[in-house]
Formats: sequence, structure tokens, C-alpha cells
Amino acid sequence: GLSGLVALYGATKDPALLKDIRALHNAFVERFHDARAGGFFDHAHADGSGNDGLKSYNSTVYVAMSYLADLAAVDQGPGAPDYRGQLRELADLVVEKFPDPKTGFIVENFDADWRPAWREWQVQQAPGAALHSLGDVHHLIGEDPRRIEHLWNTLFWVTHGTAIGAITSLALAAVDT
Repeated sequence: GLSGLVALYGATKDPALLKDIRALHNAFVERFHDARAGGFFDHAHADGSGNDGLKSYNSTVYVAMSYLADLAAVDQGPGAPDYRGQLRELADLVVEKFPDPKTGFIVENFDADWRPAWREWQVQQAPGAALHSLGDVHHLIGEDPRRIEHLWNTLFWVTHGTAIGAITSLALAAVDT
């Protein structure tokens, strides 16, 4: 996917590859981004007739963690889309929408208007992994807050042992606010 292409571009700086990555990113945003309420939809119809009207942790956080943060770091030249604005939008949504106000745990699924759409098997019982990951925040003390990529990379590597997944990503996004 895009994360592999972004890593390849980071290593090669091939302008033709960057052009393709930008085209793929723009097509992804055009097809999946919700311009009205923010975030990304889970699915889009192959015929281009729209989306399924559902959003999730995966369609919101994984976009930022799988390729968008890396793309923002390597594509800062003329004509680059506003990746940082897209990352800010996603981080704001994670902080605002994902914590369940009743339990404090993560809401994983939403309708198009960000109303929780829980599935019975998704109700979480313990926040242990996220709280464990947040314990790694001390690695940021004394760091320059303007070095965003450095801060993200630091947290990524200190939380890497907890496995990269939804809980770790939410913990990182919560720290980034």
C-alpha cells in the first residue's frame, strides 16, 4: 500500500514515484474522506457511487499511523497536499470522538455523524494497553515540541514493544494533542 511506497520514496527521492504517491493519496482522499464531518469512511463503492456511511478507528487512526505521518515528513516540496492539516484533523477527531464518555474506553465504530455504533463484541473491558503506552510519555520530557516528526518517532519506537495497533495508536494520538 501507500506506506511501502512512501518508505521507498523516502529512500530514493524518485520524483516520478512521488508524483504517483500524490496521485494515489489524492484519489484516496477524494474517495474516502468525509469533507462534511471529517475523518475517513471505512468503505467506498467500487463504482464510485459513494461510501457505506460508516467510520471506524481503523479508517481514522490507521490512515495517520500507516502512511500519512511519514508522507508529511518526506513530501514537503511545492505542490504537496496539506498532510499536516489532515493529520491535525485526524488527531482532533481521535481526542474528541473516540473516548467513550461513559467508560473512557475507545469507541471503535461510528456512523457518518460520529455517533457511536458499537458492535457487541467490540465493547472493551480494560484500558491496560493504552495506559501502559501512555506511561512512555516521560521520553518526551525536555524535547523540543517543534520537532514533531522526532517526537512521533520517539514514541513509536518506545511503544513498539506493545505491538502496533489500535490501542497504541490511540495512546500516541492522545499524547500528540
